[in-house]
Amino acid sequence: MQTVDTLNKQGFDWNNSIMHNKSFSVLQMLAYEIGEKTFFDIYKYCLDNYQGINVTLEMFKKDCERISNRNLDEFFQTWFFTNDYLEYQIDTVVTTYNNNQYQNEIKINKIGQANISHVELEVVLEENKKERIKFDGRKKTESLKISTEKAISKIIIDPDLKLLLVNRTEWNKNN
Repeated sequence: MQTVDTLNKQGFDWNNSIMHNKSFSVLQMLAYEIGEKTFFDIYKYCLDNYQGINVTLEMFKKDCERISNRNLDEFFQTWFFTNDYLEYQIDTVVTTYNNNQYQNEIKINKIGQANISHVELEVVLEENKKERIKFDGRKKTESLKISTEKAISKIIIDPDLKLLLVNRTEWNKNN
């Protein structure tokens, strides 16, 4: 939320980096945060009610909060007024085998300062069977426990690429 003059002095292509890339990614994350149906209800409302009007961030935020029935102060503060970023790291994966089941504990560390309510994880098992787990994206560390019939071969954070992550994190059994 800097002025155009300030951005022009920065020496980078802010129009493509911020106006197009980051703005699209933040809107995609907003849809992820509040749900795609709710996001499209907001989108439709804005199209129907703001024809030809420049919508301010505050107007958009109020509509988002009213239609989603959620307080979005933290989301808007983080993604429009700070340099905070999202980054997670798969720290450890500990697996034991007992009674024909794999007991897996996946420890994830949050490295970035930004918050998102939930993050999806895809656990790929042997024979390419996949399971999805959500974890609280606000916690500094998260320990997920999952029982599986097959061994884990890969773990992917944000497999659908919905979040504006600094690094895409994967864990592979063979690494």
